[in-house]
Amino acid sequence: MVGLGRLGGSLAVALAHAGAQLVAVADTRPEMTQWARERLGLSRGDSAPSVLEASPHVVFLSVPDAAVEQAAAEIAVRL
Repeated sequence: MVGLGRLGGSLAVALAHAGAQLVAVADTRPEMTQWARERLGLSRGDSAPSVLEASPHVVFLSVPDAAVEQAAAEIAVRL
């Protein structure tokens, strides 16, 4: 999960409660990344590119519209 605002944070928690195996999270705000890692029991994630180091099957981008292009570009070069 990249982007841990109201939507991304809620979606990450809901997915975890539904049994999805979350492997990493990232947000531009370190306190949000730390909150999600502690809440979800994750050991990985701090930036959008670092999420890929966990070898996820799916990457959710939940970032503001103005940040989608940059976040997608940062991830795409590492695929």
